[in-house]
Amino acid sequence: MSKKFKSQASSARAASATFGSQSFGFGSTSSGFQTSSSLLSYVTETPDLVAVSNPQVVVSFKNLTKKDNVTKAKALEELQQYVMSVQGGGGSLENGIIETWTTIYPRLSIENARRVRQLAHVLQGSLTTFTGKRIAPHLPKVIGPWLAGLFDVDRLVSKAARDSFESSFATEQKRESVWKIYQTEIVSFVEDATTLQTPQTLSDERTTSPDDAEAKHVRLVGTALLVLDRLIGTGSKTNIKAKATDIDGLLTSKKLWEYAHHSDPFPRRGACILLQTCLLQDPDTLDWSTLSTCFLAKALHISHIGSALLYAETLAKVSEARPTIWTSDYSGKTSCTKRLFQFLRNGSQKGPDRVWIAISILLKKIPILIWSPETTTSAAETSATVEGVAALLEALKEGVTSPEEPRSNLALAWTTYTEVGRWAIDNLNSDQEAHLIVDKHMLPLIEQYVTASPNNPQWTISVRIAPAICGECLRWLYDRYQTGAITLLKTLSSQLLDQMKLSLPEQSKDFRSSQDSVVSHSRRMLAVLVNASEAKSQITGDKSGEVYIFEDEVAILLHGAIQLLNDRNGKPYGAAGFIELSVREAPSLVFDARQQRAKQELAKFLDEDVPRLLDSPSADLLVSAALLCDGKPGFENCLEAIIKTLLARDTNQESPALRQIFKSISAAKLKKYPDLHNHMSKNIDSALRGDTAKWDDLQHLLGSQAELSEARDRILSDIIGSLRIEETQEGAFNGIELLLRQNGSFFKGTTNSVRMGNLILALQDLSCSGDENAERAAVLNKQLKGSFASSGSNAMWRLLAPLMQEQLSSCSSHSVSVQALADLGQDLVEKSSESDRNEMILAIMPSAQLWTQALSAFIAYGPFESHAITSILQGSVYSIERASYDADKIHAYRKDRDTETLSPLARLTYYVVKILKSSKIIDEMDPQLRRSLFLRLPQSLQFLEDKLDDPATNEAWHVLTPTVETEMAEVVSEGRTLLKGWIHEQVNTDSPDMVTVESCWRGQFEDLKGDSTSTYNLGVSFSTIMSQCISTTGVLKYASSWEDKFKSVHTSPDVVQSACLMVLCGDWLSSSSVGKRLCNELIAGLMEPYGNNERIFVRRVVFFNVLISDDDKLLGAIPQHRLVMFVKHLLEVLQDTHGAPSLQAELLKATCSVIGFISDVFGEHWRQMLIQTYECLGNASGPQDTLPSLNAALRLLLRLKSCIGKDGNDDLDDAWEEMLPNVSRALLESLQSNNAFVSEIEDQTIDESSSMLGEGRSKARSITLGLLGRTMRKLELFDVEDSLELLPLLAAEEKAIQDVSFDILHHSIPQKQEKISFDVALSRTIVHLPEELLSLLLDMPSEGILVSLAQSSTSLFLGARQYLLSWKIVFDHFTNASYKVRETYVNDIKESEHLDRFLNFAVDVLRINEKPADASKFDITNFEVNDSETPEHEITWLITPLITSSAVAAVTDWASTLDQSEERPLQVKASPNRSELVASIVIDEENPAISIAISLPRSYPFQPANVISRHRVGVDEKKWKSWLRTIQIIILTSNSLIDGLLAFRRNVLGALKGQTECAICYSVIGQDMKPPDKPCKTCKNNFHSICLFRWFKSSSSSTCPLCRNNFNYA
Repeated sequence: MSKKFKSQASSARAASATFGSQSFGFGSTSSGFQTSSSLLSYVTETPDLVAVSNPQVVVSFKNLTKKDNVTKAKALEELQQYVMSVQGGGGSLENGIIETWTTIYPRLSIENARRVRQLAHVLQGSLTTFTGKRIAPHLPKVIGPWLAGLFDVDRLVSKAARDSFESSFATEQKRESVWKIYQTEIVSFVEDATTLQTPQTLSDERTTSPDDAEAKHVRLVGTALLVLDRLIGTGSKTNIKAKATDIDGLLTSKKLWEYAHHSDPFPRRGACILLQTCLLQDPDTLDWSTLSTCFLAKALHISHIGSALLYAETLAKVSEARPTIWTSDYSGKTSCTKRLFQFLRNGSQKGPDRVWIAISILLKKIPILIWSPETTTSAAETSATVEGVAALLEALKEGVTSPEEPRSNLALAWTTYTEVGRWAIDNLNSDQEAHLIVDKHMLPLIEQYVTASPNNPQWTISVRIAPAICGECLRWLYDRYQTGAITLLKTLSSQLLDQMKLSLPEQSKDFRSSQDSVVSHSRRMLAVLVNASEAKSQITGDKSGEVYIFEDEVAILLHGAIQLLNDRNGKPYGAAGFIELSVREAPSLVFDARQQRAKQELAKFLDEDVPRLLDSPSADLLVSAALLCDGKPGFENCLEAIIKTLLARDTNQESPALRQIFKSISAAKLKKYPDLHNHMSKNIDSALRGDTAKWDDLQHLLGSQAELSEARDRILSDIIGSLRIEETQEGAFNGIELLLRQNGSFFKGTTNSVRMGNLILALQDLSCSGDENAERAAVLNKQLKGSFASSGSNAMWRLLAPLMQEQLSSCSSHSVSVQALADLGQDLVEKSSESDRNEMILAIMPSAQLWTQALSAFIAYGPFESHAITSILQGSVYSIERASYDADKIHAYRKDRDTETLSPLARLTYYVVKILKSSKIIDEMDPQLRRSLFLRLPQSLQFLEDKLDDPATNEAWHVLTPTVETEMAEVVSEGRTLLKGWIHEQVNTDSPDMVTVESCWRGQFEDLKGDSTSTYNLGVSFSTIMSQCISTTGVLKYASSWEDKFKSVHTSPDVVQSACLMVLCGDWLSSSSVGKRLCNELIAGLMEPYGNNERIFVRRVVFFNVLISDDDKLLGAIPQHRLVMFVKHLLEVLQDTHGAPSLQAELLKATCSVIGFISDVFGEHWRQMLIQTYECLGNASGPQDTLPSLNAALRLLLRLKSCIGKDGNDDLDDAWEEMLPNVSRALLESLQSNNAFVSEIEDQTIDESSSMLGEGRSKARSITLGLLGRTMRKLELFDVEDSLELLPLLAAEEKAIQDVSFDILHHSIPQKQEKISFDVALSRTIVHLPEELLSLLLDMPSEGILVSLAQSSTSLFLGARQYLLSWKIVFDHFTNASYKVRETYVNDIKESEHLDRFLNFAVDVLRINEKPADASKFDITNFEVNDSETPEHEITWLITPLITSSAVAAVTDWASTLDQSEERPLQVKASPNRSELVASIVIDEENPAISIAISLPRSYPFQPANVISRHRVGVDEKKWKSWLRTIQIIILTSNSLIDGLLAFRRNVLGALKGQTECAICYSVIGQDMKPPDKPCKTCKNNFHSICLFRWFKSSSSSTCPLCRNNFNYA
């Protein structure tokens, strides 16, 4: 309470001091208290809030009386929210709120804070709109400030006031009524604001700075003046309801008009606008004496920055309405003339250039005696004196040449000067007086511009505006004072000729600057003459005799220049510059019909004299003049003579004259002179061969002539050709860079040229090549594309789209790479505009015809029989009618390849996938384009995927490199992802007309007729796409529509269609009656005699295998005895079908499917089954058509193996034991024969006529050989009599063969060493390592093996793998061998010198640099080849199979030796899987220990250990991260985990050294995990920040807990 009382007392004293006091009987009422009733004053009484019941509203109103603007804004927002909530709830506002608000609002509306004013107006509008008529009685108090807000200088505030006013009074009629109804209140507000209020009454000087107080007052006055202007401007005074005396008194108030010379522009502008309105409405009521004092005596000489234009316009209107305001009404102490000249010397005062127009009008409205006071009384109205005119023009010139005058105003400023000067001169009494003014104030303007003399800088005009102004002056001078104009021209011409003659000679070092000044002088002289001549012609409309004075002067100057050049052999090129400029810039003065003599002299000079001056400095200028004159009458032969002279010279360097010809000549003239055309062609050839200087010449030739299309096309063609050759690329790049330096003028003229498009494609191709010029090509290409900016957004794609389509439709060794095309397509899509986006997409995306053309070469050729293993349609491939092999067609097709041997289809697919992946344009495509894309893209992806699986299956590309394989695999993956995404997005579409992937492919079902290769390829794509649709929507939608088809599947000749049905609806068939019936029908059909119809039988067995491939539960519903009969029949057919691998494969597959249901049935069929399997294994010698039968036989063997010993079937067990040796031998033979076959194929060069096309590596072969290896492991066929025969298999080209051979050797060799040792001991013979094995160690991998780890299929990886496996077999010979045998083996290794190479290879793989690893710590034991391991693991298995566990064990052993009795011991724990170490140090018992984790990757030490943060305690984050990086580097460089742990302990102990406990919490580590870091400067003890805050709060003081002195926390 005491504080509040003091604040109120202080406010009372302040009010008393400011406004005087009325109490205690001291005098009458103070003037200050006259404004106490004003709601604008800061001492306005605080409103009574008793009538407001809502306490929150009361608080908000009280906050509005606070001084802080943020508090006020927040309170206004709260009130606005309250009003909106009441209005939304259907309630009503209390009268107390309305009354309180209307009392506070006027003051809030003038606050300095913009946000407060804005919110106040918004709230005023909301209250008025909500309360309606209830607020009407209170509007007189707020209407003035509210209307004043409409004119606030801040746009946001004025907009808020306008919006609130318009929302409260919705129509224009209502708003006009407000101005009329509340006229009295408005006038009272204006009077209060302008005449009563001051900065001291509006703001408390104790809390408000003088600047802020002044700003508030200025804003109030300015808006009040504009309010009054609006009120008066709505009608005449008779329509104003306010008392006439009030208006008259206000308008005649001196205090009101004193704002005309206020220091701030806002009130000045308001006063000027108000005065202009009063002049229009009722000027008779104005006090002209007061206005003269306020607007002239006190305002003319002050700064009018911000109001200069309004002030000048107002003075002009006042002077026009009452000229005596300058004379009889004027009563200032300083003369009106002086004040006027002071105003003129200030210029436009940073206002717009229209200020000078207003000044010109003003001066013509002012009485002449004001600016010419010496004028006699009799002549005051008609003439001026020389002194007055001179003073006026001098004052104007000072204003124009003032340093403060904006440069943008100079044009109108000098125009005003000359115009006022001519007007003033016309008011003089005599021509003699006029000549005096002209000589002193007009002619220097022209002379200074033409001569550019340094002696008169005050007359210097900008070159941009000077010609027109000086020409106009010269025209006026010639009209008024012809003799003076002629004298001036003669003088200027004589000066120019003298400068030409006196210019420095060529030997002078300032020769060029001297001649350049002559050229500049000539340009200015001609500019004045041309403008004067044109001005004259515009006035007279024809050329009368006297106008030829300008042509005559040019003729005189031409004669002098020609004579000077002949006399001095063309050295003063300034004279040549005059000739060239006169022809170029003043042709109307040179080639006039009356100037025959001058033309003849010029023609003779160009024809006869210029050819001998072509070696002079004037050559290029004279040639330019000849080019300009060429074609005009009398100048027909001048250029030809010059060209012949130039080309007759034998020199390698182009002369400036010839360059000038190239620069300026047109295409028509170039053809006119064949010799010049031939010379240009030679320059092009030289430039492209690397002569950089020739590019400069071509740059001049093509720099400015857009019509030289032939030359441009020639250059572009040669540049494109040079870019394709590596040796000439540098010259082409140089040429493009030089041509681009013309600001793209060369290329801007070719934006619609096909060659321009080809150049962009060539650069795009180079930028994607990855070679050393790629970056340079990318930069140039970006600049070239920029040349299309001026041609519109669609110019580039319209040019490039046809070229890109051409590149996609066919290809050759010169084709642009598909990566470049894709990048360019993505760029076009990104930069396309919305208006032409659809058209652009249609232009750059391939059409249906293009897709069909690209696919035509693939669809006709069917798959290989081995695809039955990998194809989704399985064995249906056997029923396809294949086209005959056409070697010539394949050879022709292989020629259609790009540099990466990609076919058009591969390029097209790559291009489309990359564009669609990077942009979402699929929804913007034309329906027909979408349909062709949805149908053709899946087929294209299928062919590419087939190529990746089997390189010989098609000709999508010819040469398979790792780069091509990786890129194509990525394209296939991305394409499949796109299709899957589209299917998922489109599956729930409701639009029947929308083209979707599902609708397109569902309609293809009926096209799956017949058994052609095209049908098969279509069926594969159909099954792939529809299976994705089924996985998204379910199978019932499709199965119900295809149910009728299943009734005739078993008899249908449409193999592909039937296979597709069973593949897609397999899950549904396995649990439906339709599937059971179909299965029974197929078995019944297969039980028929085989010989009836072989083709139908094959088709049925294929259908049977497809039906039960995914789920064999259908067989469970068939009686067992029937299945036994079925299997026996299949075995009979299998026995009768020798030499048909495809049928054998399908029969074995069918048999394998049934075995599980009859495994407990005894019979001879088991032995027969194994015999047939054995025979199939023997027939599978390697060709691709035998792979399906080998695969099926292997699967059957594994299935039989799984049944052995389970169901107590003795017949099966006996047959297995009987046939196992034969089967084992057959498996080994099959392994060897497949290896021999693959090796033979790899060694051959397959040409177009090869009969082995389709053999070699493939996915089917890899699957089958992998299955062969698993079968041999499953059967444990390791006891081989002569295992050494398998040693060559370690060098096999197939990983699976390597694995199997290694397994057999790895298990058999150690078993035989014991017998070998026994035999050596008995016979005393010497055994050696096999020569075959040692020969395998000769092929040591290259150092690049580490780079090829990710490419497990490459020969480099297989070679490294073979090398390591061979060494492992070498080591296996030492197992179970005697000492003597081992010694012999060691000698063999030493003599062969293989060990050194192996160790070098091991060092390279282990990345051992300076400090070798201690191999004794690593347990190198027991590695098993595993198909699931990564290539990286297989490379490193020999060296570090258990390094990780050994390293962790070493660390734990070391940690157990550490002294745990230390103050802060290091503790190390290992994870159970031995792949992670956790090191920790306890700092405080109450807090977690500081700890890190060292994670060892699976490939350690090939990949470095990772150091991970666990708990950061007592260390800032930056230092902690530095520690982690340092520890990881130490482990990497020292190859020691222990060194890293020691570094961790050293860092922690070093950081804690000297740290003491906090005297408050008695802990080293605080709650924020930091040590004490806030020291007391008195006792030097450290404390935690959190502890200190808690101490300060609990003790209510900021003293140190120990020494009790003040604690300086900062």
